[in-house]
Amino acid sequence: MTVSGVGIKTSILASRILDLQSQFDSLQTQLATGKKSNTYAGMGTNRGFAVALRAQVSSIDAFSDTMTNVTTRINVANAALTRIIAIGTTVQGAAVTSSTQITSNGQTIAQGTARSSLDEMLSLLNSQSGDRYLFSGRATDTPGRRRPTTFSTVSARRRA
Repeated sequence: MTVSGVGIKTSILASRILDLQSQFDSLQTQLATGKKSNTYAGMGTNRGFAVALRAQVSSIDAFSDTMTNVTTRINVANAALTRIIAIGTTVQGAAVTSSTQITSNGQTIAQGTARSSLDEMLSLLNSQSGDRYLFSGRATDTPGRRRPTTFSTVSARRRA
């Protein structure tokens, strides 16, 4: 018995089997990686959609980051303002119940309370969230308020 050459049908069938094997390998790679293609060219007619979708996802990620930052800033500002209100209430209470007796540092107890409360309020007005000062207006890179080094100029004006 002699074997004759491979026919055209057998050649086409073998070519089709190789194409199916290549397609099967490609689909298994997609299943394993979750990607349809490693390049936009491999996406076929959907490549324009993929590029536009990637831009939208980047925009959404940026908005999400911005919302997280703003939420953090609002929470820090809210905590500072809540504390400022509490300080105001404390100073009012100290002023009402205060005596006029001078302590060893030359101030009444109410004045000492007011001074320490003012220092705390100025510190709260210089609150930061990340690299921004929250109560400094448009100049977010500089503190909102500076602490006075002395109150002697205020006292001198009152005496005059």
